[in-house]
Amino acid sequence: MKINEFYNGLDKRKKIILWIAIAFVFFSILRVSIWKAKSTNIPTEKKICKQIYLPDKKKKIEGIYAIGQFKKEEYLPEVEKIFNSTDDVEIKRVAAWTIGKIDIDKLKGYLDSQNKKEDKILVIDTLLKIDKNNINFLIERFPKEDKETKLYIMDIIEKEEYSDKLMEIAENKDEEKEIRMKALSMLEKLGNNEHFSKLWNLYYNDTDTEIQMASYRTIKEIEKRGTK
Repeated sequence: MKINEFYNGLDKRKKIILWIAIAFVFFSILRVSIWKAKSTNIPTEKKICKQIYLPDKKKKIEGIYAIGQFKKEEYLPEVEKIFNSTDDVEIKRVAAWTIGKIDIDKLKGYLDSQNKKEDKILVIDTLLKIDKNNINFLIERFPKEDKETKLYIMDIIEKEEYSDKLMEIAENKDEEKEIRMKALSMLEKLGNNEHFSKLWNLYYNDTDTEIQMASYRTIKEIEKRGTK
């Protein structure tokens, strides 16, 4: 029996049921086809990570970030190569983050190997972004930093909880005057009565007149705050 003869032999109700069945099969096949097409386009971890080799900046950044998220250690040398060779701040920043996520000690080591001020600042910011407690590491290595980096770290620790460290910096006669003066200036807002003895000692015994006067000014500012 031909198909048209079969169809014509059906009553109206059966024809409707037939078309519903055909439509159901059609849409089921269509859904499966769409799902397969989409599933083949879903990027795998490996595929995303390999985007670091692409020239497209957005995809490269996605790849570098994915390596950090998935902690793919095998890509670390390539990410380090990117960090050291690129001048693009966005790419360099995400590369630093990925290095730190995989090996935080390696990222910390970059503070010793970076000559550009901008790169050192970027590493410092990244360390704090990964873990705010890395501020303690920065404070510990403060004496070995260059002047510009020290000034930047001091801006970060401009909090009462670090006032004793600022006092220590102000007392250090081996430190550059600009650093000591900045510490005393910050103590005008952050210092307390417990710092008076050390500040008076600087006022009477320091060999630098500017440090002496800055110490006296700091004492008076702390006293003013104490009377409010």
